[in-house]
Amino acid sequence: MRLGVFDRFLLRAHAGDHPDEAGLNASRRQRCNCVGCPTFNACAAAKEERAFCISGASACVRERDMSQCICSTCSVYSELGLVGKYYCRPGSMADWEV
Repeated sequence: MRLGVFDRFLLRAHAGDHPDEAGLNASRRQRCNCVGCPTFNACAAAKEERAFCISGASACVRERDMSQCICSTCSVYSELGLVGKYYCRPGSMADWEV
């Protein structure tokens, strides 16, 4: 199975490969633009979901809303060298890269 950039990042993060991964991720969460995305809804806001490229899929974002995704305009997206879309989408990014 081919792992996408997102999957490899999550594996490193969960393995603790970086000594300050928690601090880096807190900073990334603050800089992410998820709350400005058309897919971000009241449910995601109430659950304080954001930085889907780091934290994984949303329990709230609806697939029908995802056509307006703005992940590629985010500084965190660039920082991580991501190439896919729909990080709020359940499933592996290997299945969603464009």
